[in-house]
Amino acid sequence: MYMFKFINNYVKIKYFLWLAFLCLNVNAQTTEVEQSSDIVSVDHALVEVNSDVILLSEFVDRRLLTKINTELARQTYTPSAISDYQILQRMVDETLQLQVAEQFGINISDTRVLQEISTISESNNMSISSFQSIFDAYGPRAFEIFRKNLKSQMILTSVYWAITRNRVRVSRQEVEQRLQISSDPSYDINYILVYSDDTEQGIDSDLVAEDISDRIVMELSSVNFTDIELNQKYGNSDNFHIVLYRDRKVKDMPTVISRSISNLEEGGISVVKNDSGFNIIQVSRKTMPNRQSVDLYKVQQIVMNANPVRDLDSTKEELLTIKNSIESSSVSFEEMSRIYSEDISNNYQGGDLGWVQLQDLPATISEVVANLQVNQISEPILFNEGWRIIRVVDVQSQPLDNEALYRQISNSIIQSRIAIEVDRWQNELRERAYIRYIDPTINDIVEIISGG
Repeated sequence: MYMFKFINNYVKIKYFLWLAFLCLNVNAQTTEVEQSSDIVSVDHALVEVNSDVILLSEFVDRRLLTKINTELARQTYTPSAISDYQILQRMVDETLQLQVAEQFGINISDTRVLQEISTISESNNMSISSFQSIFDAYGPRAFEIFRKNLKSQMILTSVYWAITRNRVRVSRQEVEQRLQISSDPSYDINYILVYSDDTEQGIDSDLVAEDISDRIVMELSSVNFTDIELNQKYGNSDNFHIVLYRDRKVKDMPTVISRSISNLEEGGISVVKNDSGFNIIQVSRKTMPNRQSVDLYKVQQIVMNANPVRDLDSTKEELLTIKNSIESSSVSFEEMSRIYSEDISNNYQGGDLGWVQLQDLPATISEVVANLQVNQISEPILFNEGWRIIRVVDVQSQPLDNEALYRQISNSIIQSRIAIEVDRWQNELRERAYIRYIDPTINDIVEIISGG
């Protein structure tokens, strides 16, 4: 344990020293690189990726683009070890993906790039020339850097769809199962566990717990509590634990609950004794959906994961800052997702997940989506190795017998699996790739951080 901490701290110290050197080197050469007519004379390779290399000038370009995007989103850009680490790692991943695009012959014409720039300009109520003038303040090459990066992102989007189309399959049976689930009732459940603790000698803990549970059942039967009142009344005791499940299908609830509610109507209460204590389960609402239609949600997200130089708490704080910026200014959710979101399968599309059903989403996220109003942004949600914020763009109810609905549900299932498949594909690319960091110090550090 102590040896691991020592190695970890040693790695971080070496890493930050290397990045400090790189930052100084970049800052010293940025002006020279931008102004020089012969870039090669001041350029050198930073990373070797298979048969390609990432040059210092390319790193400088990406750093400048990050600065532009950040400031256009009304944020303050401050170069740091964290941001440089993220830029370099993203450039490595994109280089690997663009190599695949070249192998498949996937390319985007300059005409299509110009059309996309026109769309971006119009969405900001600007002409192309006005939009381009924004970049003039950042140097004569700034707009060209933006254009080249936009083209790369459009190519990568085509690659993701090409790769996932062959890796993700959805059968008609799966879609029909989703439609069946959509016609099952949803529940609001008040769940209270009264603990049965045998630690105190001379006390029959089961009798005590049973007495407490009887009193709670009587209260629940006679008073229609609000959620706030329930949490205030039962949420601050060492004797029991309360969870309020809202708008949940049977399959999304713990077994002790799902086995107990099938015969309960609204207001009904069941008490189940197990090793933990007395489980009080009340159905506060039971809703039979309209069997002629199904609700579809158009959802966006911004995903930020912890990494070796940014822990979970720092990641959450950074995401909260982004959320506050969206809510307090004219900057759009889409812009911030393109700049900050680390889900490469949809960040270029502004974090758009398309039209989805709640059951297409993980339970922790679907519960949040179900309780959001249109255009409302969630608080950060802890999921896997990081945090994400969710925005509901629109909600629609579609007829069950509509063939278009079948296609939408099929696409929503595919969309829910794309991010997983892209991550798997990216990991496979990394595992097969030859990646060499030219500076030996960072090569050692990356190997230790990645467990190599």
